[in-house]
Amino acid sequence: MTARWGSGIMISKDLVLTAACNVYNNEKPIRKRYPYLRFVSAAAKDEAPFEEIEIDDIYAPESYVARKREKDVENESNEVDIDDNNYALLVLKKPIGTQTGYFGVCAVADPKILVERDIYIAGYPEFRLQEEEHKENENARQFEQWQQEGKITEYDEKKGLIHYQLDIPAVAGGLIGSGIFCKQGKNQYYVVGVHVGTNGNSNKACLITKEKFGQLYKWVERRNEEIFEAAIQGKDDRCSIKRLNLSECNLNSEPRMVKKFLEYKGLEEISFGSGCMPEKLIKELNENSKWGNLQTLELTSNKIEKEFIQVLGSNTSWKNLKVLILSRNDLKEGVIDEIVKLNNFPTLEEIDLSDCEFGNEGAVALSKNTSWTNLKALDLTGNDITEEGGAALGKNLAWSDLMCLRLRRNRIGSQGALAIANNPTWKNLRMLDIELARIDDKAAAAIGANTTWTHLEELILRCNDIGSRGASVIGSNVTCKRLTVLDLSRNEIGDDGAAAIGANTSWAYLEELNLSSNRIGKKGAIVISSNSTWNNLKVFNLSINAISDEGGAAIGMNVSWGNLEQLRLSDCSLGDKSAHAIGSNSTWRNLKVLDLSINAIGDTGGASIGNNTSWERLEQLLLRSNELGNRSAAALARNAAWSNLEELNLRLTSISDEGWAEIGRNTSWKKLRFLEGDLGGTQLGWKSAITIGRNSAWRHAEKITIYEFQSAKNERKSARRALFGKNSKLNFVEL
Repeated sequence: MTARWGSGIMISKDLVLTAACNVYNNEKPIRKRYPYLRFVSAAAKDEAPFEEIEIDDIYAPESYVARKREKDVENESNEVDIDDNNYALLVLKKPIGTQTGYFGVCAVADPKILVERDIYIAGYPEFRLQEEEHKENENARQFEQWQQEGKITEYDEKKGLIHYQLDIPAVAGGLIGSGIFCKQGKNQYYVVGVHVGTNGNSNKACLITKEKFGQLYKWVERRNEEIFEAAIQGKDDRCSIKRLNLSECNLNSEPRMVKKFLEYKGLEEISFGSGCMPEKLIKELNENSKWGNLQTLELTSNKIEKEFIQVLGSNTSWKNLKVLILSRNDLKEGVIDEIVKLNNFPTLEEIDLSDCEFGNEGAVALSKNTSWTNLKALDLTGNDITEEGGAALGKNLAWSDLMCLRLRRNRIGSQGALAIANNPTWKNLRMLDIELARIDDKAAAAIGANTTWTHLEELILRCNDIGSRGASVIGSNVTCKRLTVLDLSRNEIGDDGAAAIGANTSWAYLEELNLSSNRIGKKGAIVISSNSTWNNLKVFNLSINAISDEGGAAIGMNVSWGNLEQLRLSDCSLGDKSAHAIGSNSTWRNLKVLDLSINAIGDTGGASIGNNTSWERLEQLLLRSNELGNRSAAALARNAAWSNLEELNLRLTSISDEGWAEIGRNTSWKKLRFLEGDLGGTQLGWKSAITIGRNSAWRHAEKITIYEFQSAKNERKSARRALFGKNSKLNFVEL
């Protein structure tokens, strides 16, 4: 199918007003919607700053779709209907209007007052290019947004159309669907019509009358109702609604919805996220709802006041409530004190108070709670808690069932971490997250020396001040035998700390180990690579450590990690020796992600990677910023084992146009979604860009990104002209 375009205008954060003929074909007796539609905002030639946006829904007059009006008139091309019902409303999946801005819509009571008014039109008229460079392609087209000023000359009351003139005649095709707008006051513009066609020198637009404005409003209202109904995510055999997500609903404007969901007796989970909870609604919910089975209440990003929590605390019907989510609320001035008093939910197991900014005062208040005896999970992420608050929390003795504690992005420091490490009550702890908390070696050693956390499964200590001593104590821990995740990334544990971690033989269930950015060298990498206990290891990240070619080769020769799925060794000073060892590894048959970016791997090593036939599940291969050449490209391109490959990054390599052409001819990577390379110089040229763009095997490709250097302008122009309308996924980024 030949690619075509039309214009439209944003009238809300996610609504586009356009001509119906842009989204429906001209079939008889019933018009059908085009199967593939996308919205591209503010496109200019071959640049799309906001990329393509999917369309969630389309509304158009039934009279247009079903051809109920016999007065429809077609223009000379038999493609466009000059009809006052030729308008449509597009609902976007992404609210791009929050970035681009949008216009208002004006319903004109008396259209005659518009005659002789100045109007504006902006859209994408279709011009044929006549320049010398386009003689070989008569159909070359320019894709550029134009804005013109004109004047309304006539209102055709019988046909419901306004006639207007422009300085430059509007060309049929791309301009269809453009908004006709007027200026009112300073920097205020309102859409009054939609351009639907041209006859001779006269341009015609569908006028937004009161009736059409009312139809647009009804479509928006129907859309809100559809969102509400779609929020009903789960039902049992008797159609009892169990789960509601009302985050996108405007409950202030939909009182019928409120009355409706208050009757859902079987409701177990409800979300009022993204500020959709009206202040007056909590009292009505508390008094009139029939949610005796409610288990989860989410109130993320709402204006939670002290009175709100007091009303919640008086509730006597939600006795089964287990999860209370209050994240991203500004809980200050006594609000936390009221939360601490909540003792009317005897089954409460999980509380999310992340990003509420209540500081030490709130943390101290929480630490004094003695009523949440069934509490299993507490999330206090990002609350500006320092050592005082952390120490107070660590002294709580009431939460004996606590399994998950998140304190990331709080400056609890050594004092707070020591109190937590020495808490005698939390024997059931399974997950401890203290990322970015200013924990030093002493506190890390205390955590590593804990002997009561026999059920601990996840320990997150990322972005702290932990050195070799703290890591060594953690590595010698024999209590946490159920540990599955250990994250010590972005610390300074060094070779000695890494060697201690690598020597651990108690963590037989370890699945994920992250030691990136830790000043680890060859010695630490070799000890880790020799660990034969971690047979369940799935994710290993050692990036941003100078482990050298020898350390990388040692890792590549590991034969114990048969379940490995992700290996990340970017920026590790690796060379061909490492790449050869890794590429020759036949043990890692479950490998899905391999990141070897920012190393010194040459053509020989790249070819070794490309020749691997064991990684049949490989999905992501990242080789950017290496010294790969055409030999590597040929080996990669001819690899038929990687049928599951979804992403390939070969940016900043030495692969030339010839090598890229080889890659462009690959037919095995049928699941490829993302490809990145460079255009210009000795790298990818316009010929190989065309080969890549025309590859029909990569039908799942979402984005092919070619980064171009200043010297590549001619290559880009040739490639884009040849590819226009054939591969809309191809994206050029100028450096």
